[in-house]
Amino acid sequence: MTSETPERAPVVVGTFNLAQVFPPTDPMTVPLLRLMLGTDDVRHASMLFVMADHQVRETTGTQQALHGGQMWYVFRLLCSHLRESGNAVTTFVNSVADRRLQDLLRERPAASAALERLRRAFGPDAFITKVRDSIGSHYPTRIFHRRMEGLVENR
Repeated sequence: MTSETPERAPVVVGTFNLAQVFPPTDPMTVPLLRLMLGTDDVRHASMLFVMADHQVRETTGTQQALHGGQMWYVFRLLCSHLRESGNAVTTFVNSVADRRLQDLLRERPAASAALERLRRAFGPDAFITKVRDSIGSHYPTRIFHRRMEGLVENR
C-alpha cells in the first residue's frame, strides 16, 4: 500500500494570548518554552542529518567528501541541541514540585521509565554530553595538544 503526499494540505492558523497559555508567573513557563525550543532544534537538526546522510550515499569523490563534512558538522550540532534539550528537561522537571511530579506520573509506568532514561541520557558521563563538550560546542585546548602530539609521534 502506497500513500501519496498530497499537493496541498489544509492549514489551520490559531491565535491565542501568550500570557494565558504560558503564564509568566508560573515556574514551569520558562522551562517549558526552553524544552519546546530544544525539541524544535533537535527535530530540525535530525532532518539535516538524514539529508546529509542521503547526500553522502548518493554522491562520490569530492562531492561525497564535502557532504561527509556536512554530515559530521550536523552530527555535532545535533548532539549540542540534544544536550541543551536535556538541560531543558532537567530544568523543567526540577521546576515541578516533587509531589506534583509524582501525581503526574502516578499510574504511568512508561512515562516514569522514560523520564529515568532521559535523566541518564543527559548525565555528565553520557555520550551526548561527551560529544558536545569535547567537539560539539567547545574546543578544549587539551584535545588539540593531544592530537598534535600524536602527529609528531607518528612522523
